[in-house]
Amino acid sequence: MIQKSLTLIFAVFLFFINSCSNKNEDVLAQIGDTEIQIDEFVNRLKEVRQSSNLPDNGQIRNTVFNELLNENLFISEAKRIGLDKDSIAVKEIEKIKIKKSLDSFIDQNVFSNFNISDDELKKYFVLSSSKVKARHLYAPSYEEADSLYELLKNGDTFDNLAQTVFKDPALSKTGGDLGYFSYDDMDYAFAEKAFSMKEGEISKPVKTKYGYSIIKVEDRIGNPFPTEIEFLKQKNKLYKEYKARKKDILAMNYVDSLSESLNISFNQEGLALVFSLVGRSGLQNQDLEQNNWKIFDPSNGNKLLLRFEQTEWTINEFLEKAQFTSERQRKSIKTRENLKDFISGIIVRQLLIKKAEKQGLTTTSEFNEAFKKEFDLFLIKRIKDKIRSEMSFTDAEMKSFYNDNEYLFRESSKVNVSEIIVDNENIAIDIYKKLNDGRKFDDLAKKYSINKYTAVQGGEVGYVTAEDLGPFSSEIFSLNKNEWKGPFKKGSYYFFLKSNGKIDGNLVDFEKAKPAIKEKLVADNYTSAINNELKKIRKNIKVTAYPEKLRNIRYN
Repeated sequence: MIQKSLTLIFAVFLFFINSCSNKNEDVLAQIGDTEIQIDEFVNRLKEVRQSSNLPDNGQIRNTVFNELLNENLFISEAKRIGLDKDSIAVKEIEKIKIKKSLDSFIDQNVFSNFNISDDELKKYFVLSSSKVKARHLYAPSYEEADSLYELLKNGDTFDNLAQTVFKDPALSKTGGDLGYFSYDDMDYAFAEKAFSMKEGEISKPVKTKYGYSIIKVEDRIGNPFPTEIEFLKQKNKLYKEYKARKKDILAMNYVDSLSESLNISFNQEGLALVFSLVGRSGLQNQDLEQNNWKIFDPSNGNKLLLRFEQTEWTINEFLEKAQFTSERQRKSIKTRENLKDFISGIIVRQLLIKKAEKQGLTTTSEFNEAFKKEFDLFLIKRIKDKIRSEMSFTDAEMKSFYNDNEYLFRESSKVNVSEIIVDNENIAIDIYKKLNDGRKFDDLAKKYSINKYTAVQGGEVGYVTAEDLGPFSSEIFSLNKNEWKGPFKKGSYYFFLKSNGKIDGNLVDFEKAKPAIKEKLVADNYTSAINNELKKIRKNIKVTAYPEKLRNIRYN
């Protein structure tokens, strides 16, 4: 009997040891109480390789492992100093719950039967292989757009109306000419309409993310009969692009349909009061709770804003819910019509969250995992923002940088630039050869550049600043008159730039330049600051890592 008991105890002990051993085999690192499992590493490795088209080798594996290690150190540090529990975190938790509840509902109820046929993909291939040349007139509201449409019907022209509609001379002086654009370059609704129109046709007002547009198609180029071989070569890429686009369209159509079915009725007095907040940047303030009643009489908060179904919302109730929207969403409110769409979106959001909860979608392991991932990213960002905000430099360091980089701190230093833009690598190579052979830049711009607005002027853009040129500013500002550089690649475009001469601005006083100097120094020293902070964090958080396991990991 004793022997049997001992045998049983020993068997349980062996089971416990083997279980612990198997568990430890799956652990790549222990950061405080958090483990990095092999599955987590493999998933990240796949993501990195797929997004950047990288091989699988020891260097890539070590980079991905260290990235995971550092992220978990930041998360642990954020929790150690309470950044996961303060008022900012509490509000972010609510925002993430809202977002993930909506995602779960849409995935389950809108995308459940999602599929893409070969015919759809081929149609998308034809569209993405084509370009349309069009003009447009913009208006922030349907009423204004409809008035423009009536004027066009009665004989007015794009050239005339564009001068009153647009402030940008590139549009006001060219009759709203957008040049040639591809299907993916434009807002979905705009592109869908433009690519379905005949040459010379003028559309009725089209609602887009930004307001309303009236479109006139002038030309179309592309291959209407792409070969099967071309299609098959690009099929995987096309599928990913179209999948994302189709999902956005399905979700947008579902939300719009639900919004219309609610028959939302607005109280115009309440709407006007809320719109007054927008005009004074009230809805754009990050801390809506504290900002609400500094702007207008608190008694207005109890006024009716809207009705839908059997529900009424006061201004107060709306503002409480609006604080969980993003800054970007609030900044998009330019007109009363934008505001009504924004409010309708919040109503739909509330209804979908209730539906998600009723269906049990907010208590699943998938929901919890998605929530954790998003909140971890938030904590990582908070630590990185903290590091950035704590970076400081002496006056001597800032003065030295100022003296060494004077061109960055001149007011309105400008260079007159000409450009050639093409969307084909072979054409870019041909232009490069021709320029080296002494062909005139202006002539090549007129012949090849797809930006017709500048092409007719020999590619001349005019005077631009270092900020306009972005990462290429130092290279272009270093050119002498009539010197050129290129091709540069940005997205799917190749471009050449030529200097036609410079105007040096006045040097900004050192004291006035200090904020800009600090911003530049922070950018230059940020990586070093991150590494120093990681060293400090390791002193407070125990880390045990097993990088030797990386080489033996196998996956499909």
